[in-house]
Amino acid sequence: MLRPVRLWWLPLIVLVAAAFCHEPLHAAPATDGAPGDDMEEEGDFDAWVEGNQEINFFRDQLMAGTVPQPSTITAEAILQRYPLPIGVTLGCSGNLCLSGAVAEGDLLTRPDLLHIAGFSLFQTFKAEEWKRPPINIVAVVNMSGGRKGEVQELVRDSLRLIIGNLRKGDQFSIVVRGTQARVWFRPQVVAFFNKGPMHRAAKTIELVTGGADDAIRAGYDLAKSTAGKFEGATRVVVLTDHQPDMRATGSGSFRVAIDEGAASGIGLTMIGLGVKFSTELTERVGGTRGCTVRSFSNPADLKLELEQSLEEMVTDIAQDVEVVITPRRGLRIEGVYGLPRYLLSWDGTGRGMRVRLGALFRSARAKVFYVTLASERGDLEAEAAAPAEGAVLRARYSFRPVLAGDTGGAEQQFDVPTVPLLASQGLRRGAALLSEYLALRAAARAYLLDNNPERTKALLTDAAGILATEADPALAPEQALVQQFFDALTVSAGKSLAQADAEAASAGGSDAKKVKSRAPQQALWGAWFAESSTDEARVGDTYCFFPGGSMIIFPGLDEEADSSGRQVVTRTYSLWSGILRFDERKEAWDWSVADDQLFLEGRGPLRGIDLTLKRVPMPAAAEGRAK
Repeated sequence: MLRPVRLWWLPLIVLVAAAFCHEPLHAAPATDGAPGDDMEEEGDFDAWVEGNQEINFFRDQLMAGTVPQPSTITAEAILQRYPLPIGVTLGCSGNLCLSGAVAEGDLLTRPDLLHIAGFSLFQTFKAEEWKRPPINIVAVVNMSGGRKGEVQELVRDSLRLIIGNLRKGDQFSIVVRGTQARVWFRPQVVAFFNKGPMHRAAKTIELVTGGADDAIRAGYDLAKSTAGKFEGATRVVVLTDHQPDMRATGSGSFRVAIDEGAASGIGLTMIGLGVKFSTELTERVGGTRGCTVRSFSNPADLKLELEQSLEEMVTDIAQDVEVVITPRRGLRIEGVYGLPRYLLSWDGTGRGMRVRLGALFRSARAKVFYVTLASERGDLEAEAAAPAEGAVLRARYSFRPVLAGDTGGAEQQFDVPTVPLLASQGLRRGAALLSEYLALRAAARAYLLDNNPERTKALLTDAAGILATEADPALAPEQALVQQFFDALTVSAGKSLAQADAEAASAGGSDAKKVKSRAPQQALWGAWFAESSTDEARVGDTYCFFPGGSMIIFPGLDEEADSSGRQVVTRTYSLWSGILRFDERKEAWDWSVADDQLFLEGRGPLRGIDLTLKRVPMPAAAEGRAK
């Protein structure tokens, strides 16, 4: 039985969460290389390391009445919680497919964006037909021995779960760190009813405080000596509570071991137990063929992962996976979300973004990431009015197949289709989640670093409105997260937000206008009659807005057609950054609600057109048309 492990892990949660924060990036350099130093702060290349997202830490801080540091939340921490089907398959090669789509739209705090694109790498295996190939696992226990009793029990439980997932034909062995690394359990092929010795070996492991840091090298040596005789993949699985020496470069060093292992076809799964891996190590391991790094600050999370998702940690189905995304002229890649920074580099043109994964592991879930685009000239309205020349984005991908019989991997190139944002659940949901992420991070920064509680509340109100507008029950946890942020502000301020807004409204002037502009998006839902407009043709129209982004416009006073022959129109709308957009006609409006009036002010080509509408009962004809 694993004894309770609580207090000694808690500080490590903070370390792991903060270790993989990111600084925003912007604009491509003119030369090949990783995105980095010459980029301004407006763009965003989300940095994360698989297994190191601490959304629970961010949430726990809020529940405790504390506003967390902005660095403790990443977009991936939010995105990974939801299925994000992009819905448009660009092409398949062997066992791996690429889907992608691009839509017009922007994100909260980023009204300069013109397009949001989503991509996913997904696998074609059917669950009922999939059979994991045999695997030769060399488990390396590279523990320093600190907190010996608690860690020893965790190591034993971890090995028990790994052994429990082994199948007939697999092979297993254990190498343990000590005064000198030693083989604790010699390689044994799994057959019927012969796991007993493996479990007994795992159960009797004794950790040694201190000792030589040569267990990983010894594990690789054992893997090499057995790989040639084993028909299947060979992988070193390291359980460690500290970071190997990244400075050493000798023949016995960690760097040399993983490089030689990768050249010999030996993979590495490095599992950190309450350790903060450095960016250098993460990039070194994660960027090496067949290697992955995971880190867990919570023992329960590690045990759950080993029990339910071991395949996703040890079975790679493709290596050297490369995806290159290139925008058309006039557009630039402004941000990438959902991938670690070290996987990204500019291509030779300085315009295309290259994503390269050393290994892609077996998973029922797709690897999803998002790309945002802005005007290359920095002129949003000019770019929106410019005629389209070719596809907004082009994508190409290739990979090195790993599994026997997989003949795919040759490079393929595609034009990425443009779709309405509402047509793709993955794009729409992803855009809402990314807006939430940007708003939460900006709100934390505004509160803690800028001492601006009013902007904090405005950002949170916008985020809550976007999530509510989606009318997506799956996003209820995100609405709760935003509400928890509000509650944390209430605790910190010593008074309710409703009271603060009431005070601002009663003050009049610009403060009252701010409160009005932060009306929740639910306030838009319903029917509105156009009383007056600088465009007389719009007077008398009735606009009906429904949850989920659908709308109906009844022209004039007639529910079927007005005197000019205009017909009832069913359209879609979206709300981003306080802007109301009618997607199909590319209309954009600033909007606000006060009492029973809706005010629209045109943007871009509609500049100068204002509408004042009053709330009216929903037309009977609208009820049957809204879907």
